[in-house]
Amino acid sequence: MKKLNNAMIKKFLEKVQKTLTGRWVLSGGTLLPFLEIDYRVTTDIDFVGLTAKEQAQNLKLMEIAEELGLPVETINQAASYYLQKIDGFENELETIYKSKNLTISRPNLLLFLKLKLPRLSYSDFSDCMELLKLEKKKFKQAEIEKVILSFQKKEPNPQKLDYFKKLLEELKN
Repeated sequence: MKKLNNAMIKKFLEKVQKTLTGRWVLSGGTLLPFLEIDYRVTTDIDFVGLTAKEQAQNLKLMEIAEELGLPVETINQAASYYLQKIDGFENELETIYKSKNLTISRPNLLLFLKLKLPRLSYSDFSDCMELLKLEKKKFKQAEIEKVILSFQKKEPNPQKLDYFKKLLEELKN
C-alpha cells in the first residue's frame, strides 16, 4: 500500500470536490495527516457517505483513488459501520468543506474518541493522543473525561487500561 500524507489527502479531497455529491465524513487515521499531524504512516482513506445516496457513489471513490495512483482498496468504508452505531453522531461533525452539492465533515474530538476507544489498538491510542493534544482546549475537560471513562470502565485488558490512563493524564496536562 502507498503511504498517505497531507499532500495526498488534499489531492484526494480536491478530486472528491469535483466528482461527488452529498454528505461525506473524513475519519480515522486519515484525519490526522489532513490536520497536518504526520506522526505515523497511514495507508487507507477512511471516507464514508452518510446515506445510501452517497454510498451509491463508492465506485467513483475507487476511481478517484486509482486516478491518484492508489490501489482501490485504499478506500476504507468500515468507519460507516462504527459511525452509525453512535446516536447523534451528526451533532459531533465539523464541516471542512461545503458547496451547493457537497459537504465534507470530520469528527470532532469527542466523536473521534467514541470511534477509536472501543477497539483501542496501539495506533488508535496514538491517534487519540495526538488529536487530544491538538484539540483538548476546544472542549471542557469534564466532557472529554466522561467519554474516556465511559469506555475505560468496560475494559478488562490491562494494556488498554494503561492507554486509558495515559489519555487521562494527557487531558490533565
